[in-house]
Amino acid sequence: MLKILDTLISILLLRKSPQDLPNGMFWLLVFIFANYALNLYQLAIIKSLKTSSDMVVSGNFAASLDIILQVVLVVIVLQLAKRSARINQTLTALFGTGFLFALMVSPILQLSLSSDGKSGGGLLLALMAWSFAVKGNIYKHALSITMMAGVGLAVGLFFAAYFIALAFTTTQ
Repeated sequence: MLKILDTLISILLLRKSPQDLPNGMFWLLVFIFANYALNLYQLAIIKSLKTSSDMVVSGNFAASLDIILQVVLVVIVLQLAKRSARINQTLTALFGTGFLFALMVSPILQLSLSSDGKSGGGLLLALMAWSFAVKGNIYKHALSITMMAGVGLAVGLFFAAYFIALAFTTTQ
């Protein structure tokens, strides 16, 4: 467990790549479940601190959709690039680092929402930028592309997942 966390922290610091992670399904499933649980927790924070009625989607659906979209989009990109052998390690790196980012974001999110957005916004933006850099580095190694292309892909996949999720969760 400590070796995996050490590797994920090194990936966060852009010192290692997804190839440094085990290729099996065990850690991938562990980090998918961990992300799911943390997504539910963050959605509960948002629901408890916001009195807005625009949160009509259930937490289970939103958390599941987030994970499904990430998996599907990454699998499509890797298969199109003929790098399907790298799917497990790439997804493990994305979900593992995503979990660590979510751990960092949770207290800042709670602070930001409890202060009506007057605190923590800059930290959230900085973490989002760092997240794009980490994902870009993961894609760089998984697809054998430049860092700039990797970051561009990370941003593009973020917005693709956002708009797809918006289409699934918007009610008329």
